[in-house]
Amino acid sequence: SDESEQLIVFEVDHEEYAVPITEIREVVEIPDITPVPDSLPFVVGIMNLRGKIVPVLDLEKRLSLTRESPGKSKHILIAEYESGLIGVVVDHVKEVLKITKKMIQPTPAMITSKVAAEFLNGLVVIASKPNTAQHNSEEASQSAVEAPPQATRVLLLLELKKILTAEQFDSLQQSSASLASTPETVSSAESKPPAENIKEREPQP
Repeated sequence: SDESEQLIVFEVDHEEYAVPITEIREVVEIPDITPVPDSLPFVVGIMNLRGKIVPVLDLEKRLSLTRESPGKSKHILIAEYESGLIGVVVDHVKEVLKITKKMIQPTPAMITSKVAAEFLNGLVVIASKPNTAQHNSEEASQSAVEAPPQATRVLLLLELKKILTAEQFDSLQQSSASLASTPETVSSAESKPPAENIKEREPQP
């Protein structure tokens, strides 16, 4: 399909991931986060987003990834979830990217061995076109067909709504209730819309 879609592209441990821009309310730099006692292992804590108490999740831990290079996370994606909001910690947001639906491919087994298939909606494959300028002869055409793609870019398309079950979300909301009653203990975050200050571009052929 030639139907287009906009994605927010971000990195975790130098791996590129993407989510539809429609699922993200805004992007914030990581503020002070208040820990929630006895919470799930991948829950960082809660943050105050303009008076709203938002649970914050560590995407790296939720996906059971093993970090291969040192780095410091910079951004939190604020996503709508059930009747509230969740924050998802990522290394940094890179860009807003416009793709076509035909660029989304099924997730191969080699990827699902690293990230559980339940969290993925497929792969976004952006392949540069091989050099086909010379196509006058059958030999040149055959050579062009066999030429490997150049600088293929692969994004893992995440389904954020699957990273928490409804029961986990409800439990987290309940455990945060006591802290929410004293919001002055939770620092506020500075936010911006998803596309603000993030360069939008279309993939280069």
